[in-house]
Amino acid sequence: METIVTEEEGWGIETSETLAFSNLIDLHLQHLESLTCFSCQKCSREARSQDRVKSYSRALFNREVAFPSLETLNIFAVGNIEMIWDEEVYFQHLKTLDVSFCDGLSHIFTPTIARNLVELTKLSISNCKMLTEVIVDEGGEDGWVVAFKQLKYLELQMLTALIRFSSGGYTLRFLLLEDVIVTRCPNMRFFSEGSIEAPKLDGVRVTKREVWFWKENLNVTIQNMFEGMVCLGYQSLCNWIVLITSIVIAFC
Repeated sequence: METIVTEEEGWGIETSETLAFSNLIDLHLQHLESLTCFSCQKCSREARSQDRVKSYSRALFNREVAFPSLETLNIFAVGNIEMIWDEEVYFQHLKTLDVSFCDGLSHIFTPTIARNLVELTKLSISNCKMLTEVIVDEGGEDGWVVAFKQLKYLELQMLTALIRFSSGGYTLRFLLLEDVIVTRCPNMRFFSEGSIEAPKLDGVRVTKREVWFWKENLNVTIQNMFEGMVCLGYQSLCNWIVLITSIVIAFC
């Protein structure tokens, strides 16, 4: 299935109309390997005239649909999508976003989209092989502020290509963020190129268990966490080796 809502000839629906799921609170898209967009009606003349056809057609959610009450969005194993949002789509009441096994994604948000998620409290991203950053730089001014005003929980897990959370020079503001988990992101060397404000955060977990890292701030913590994990792994290996009583190596 490539699309969920499609244009049907003879219905007389204008392509400029927006289909609103006014009462939808939870949306789960799972194991949809061929899905490219939620609604793929023909691009309107306005979209063509403003040269937005490419991003309009590549986004999972475009302005043909609206979810004014959506609180939970789960996207699992939707491997053919390259973008989640078109620039003109708003999920202002979204509280929980969980994205996993979406190998076509290179990023999750633009700064514009991120700034509109004013009620987001939980963000979890895992097992997206091509993801290099969560917020992509769209050339905004360094003075910009991207504020996640309600975000309390952030999990980044098994993102092998992830380099950073954000590449832009703008300020990231996490006023309520208290719980951050970063697991198996071997190429992540820092969190953001811009400044970070996270007044309630005092540690980063490397597992869902109580193993915490913290050094000065979030950027320095991420920079030093990899070295710490190597030391921790070596210490565990040494402790395990002394318990070995027998080794068999054969047919090499």
